[in-house]
Parts: sequence; structure tokens; C-alpha cells
Amino acid sequence: MVIPDSTFVSYVDSLHLWQEKVMSGDGRLYSVKYFSDSLLTIQELQEQYYYSNGRLKSEAKYKDGKLSGEVHSYYSDGRVRRSDTFEDGYLREGNC
Repeated sequence: MVIPDSTFVSYVDSLHLWQEKVMSGDGRLYSVKYFSDSLLTIQELQEQYYYSNGRLKSEAKYKDGKLSGEVHSYYSDGRVRRSDTFEDGYLREGNC
């Protein structure tokens, strides 16, 4: 299990895009979040979580604080575990 130890927040470009990386004490990546910020209000957010082996665990997108678009989760070997489609925070379609 990876326990978050360090958080790094950095400004990515002039479009108000920010990146937040959370790392474990031994340097393994735990999560990455990309978000746009307009007047200090998060408009859009994309987050990714990782297994301790470095493979992607899940990824999701939010718009105005609600799940929006494709949401995927994966097994630790990289196979797709679940794929869902959200609209305005509501599940529209899901596949296991």
C-alpha cells in the first residue's frame, strides 16, 4: 500500500491549468490531478490514481464538481476493470 507523503502543486500553462502530484515517501506516484482554475473556483478536474507498481488504477473527469465523461478503473495488471460514462454527475452507461 502506498501512503501519500509529499504533495507537489505546479502551474502548467497560461490557461490556468494546474497539476497536483502526490508521491509516497519512497518516490512512487500515488495520484495526479489536473485542474483549471477561474477566479479560484475549480471548473474542470481530471484525476488519476496509481497502484504501487506504477500502473494506472483509475481515472475520472469532473466538470463544475460533478463527474462528467468517461470514468475508468483498472486491475493492477493493467486490464480494464470498469468503464462508465457520466453526464452532469449521473451515470449514463456502465460496463464491467
